[in-house]
Amino acid sequence: MVQQSTLLQIIQFVGLITPALAVLIELLIRFHGGLEQLQDEKELPIEIQILFLGFSAILLGGMGVGVQMVLTLDNSVTQFAALLIFGGLPLLAASVLAMNIRISPISDPSANLVQGFSAALQYTSSVGLPLLLSTLLYFGLTDWLRQWINTNLNWWIFVENLEPVWYFYIVSAILVYKIMYSLFTHNTIPSDGLSNVMNDWFITSFTAGAFFLIVAGLVFVLYRILISLSLPFVTATSYLSAIPYIWSGFVVFALLYNELNPNQN
Repeated sequence: MVQQSTLLQIIQFVGLITPALAVLIELLIRFHGGLEQLQDEKELPIEIQILFLGFSAILLGGMGVGVQMVLTLDNSVTQFAALLIFGGLPLLAASVLAMNIRISPISDPSANLVQGFSAALQYTSSVGLPLLLSTLLYFGLTDWLRQWINTNLNWWIFVENLEPVWYFYIVSAILVYKIMYSLFTHNTIPSDGLSNVMNDWFITSFTAGAFFLIVAGLVFVLYRILISLSLPFVTATSYLSAIPYIWSGFVVFALLYNELNPNQN
């Protein structure tokens, strides 16, 4: 079990950071015209949304630490009091999330909180689902091929200094960013429906992945063939072995700075 001193330090951190975040949220709401204006305009700035979620996450995390803290106490009265204190944290988190839903751009003023939460959940899923699938697709595939990449593509600076799979993890992160950015800029996400989102996600993810595999992957395949032919100066440690990685870097930047339109015919 975690030492009580460690739990106390975490609880102290939660106790110090939570009021600071609450004050920061209030200042940001005032900066953007106040709660009534935000609710009338149905426009919640991204920095306030992030603070809402962070505030709620810290409160829920504090509750978890509090439960562990209660288990270390041997006095029943103190345990009950601690349960009341830390049990109230989820209520604070729920109130923050409820306010977030009330002033979110997708909430209906005539709808109750449950209906608003359902709409907000669907609205959030339109962003979270493509992000999750893109991450699983690219990072999952890279991790699945990790051993093969480290064994067969360990050229250039990746021979001894670094595993080459980390290069492809970076590429995966850039591809995920490009897909999400394309979906956002072409008004696919956020959305209150998932069918169109998934269709556009499939188009963008397939296009980005196929473009990188074909344009960059062919150079890796070609250099691997040249190594197998035992040609002079074509080795895993020669300067020529940098060409596939440098070329794939150009391919990634070309993909990053060119439009990826899921709605283009």
